[in-house]
Amino acid sequence: MRIHCLATDPQLQQISSVTMSSVEAIQKHLSDEITKFGELQKSYQKTLHLRQQLDSQLNENNIVKEEMDLLEDGAKTYKLVGPLLMSIDLKEAKDNVNSRIKYISEEIKRHDTVISDLSEKQEQQREVVTKLQQQLQQKTAQTGPTGAAVKA
Repeated sequence: MRIHCLATDPQLQQISSVTMSSVEAIQKHLSDEITKFGELQKSYQKTLHLRQQLDSQLNENNIVKEEMDLLEDGAKTYKLVGPLLMSIDLKEAKDNVNSRIKYISEEIKRHDTVISDLSEKQEQQREVVTKLQQQLQQKTAQTGPTGAAVKA
C-alpha cells in the first residue's frame, strides 16, 4: 500500500494551487461586494437621516401654520431677516409657510423613493454577498487547512 502526502504529490499541488487561486479570486470579489454593500448602507443611512430632518421641518411648519390660523386678520406678524424683525402681511406669511410645507412634502416623497430604491439595492447586494460567501465556503471545504486538496 502506497500513501501519498497530499502536500508533496505534484498533481495535488497543481490542483491545490488552482483551487487556492480560485479561492483568492472569490475572496477578492467578496471583499469588493462587501465594500459596495457598505457604501449602500452609508447612502441609505444618510438619506434616512435627511428624511428625518425633513419630517422635523414639516412638523415645525405645520405648528407655525396652526398658530397662524389662530390669528385674526390684520394681526401684526413679523419675519426674521438676518438680525432684523420686519413687519410682514399675515396673508403673505401664511403663503410662505404653505409653500414651505408643500416643498418639504415633495422632498419627503423624493427621499422616500430614494430610500425604497436603496433598500432594494441593499437586498440585492446582500444576496450577492451571501452567494459569494457560500461559494467561498464550498471552495474552502474542497481544500484542507494546509491548502492541499482533500481526497474524498
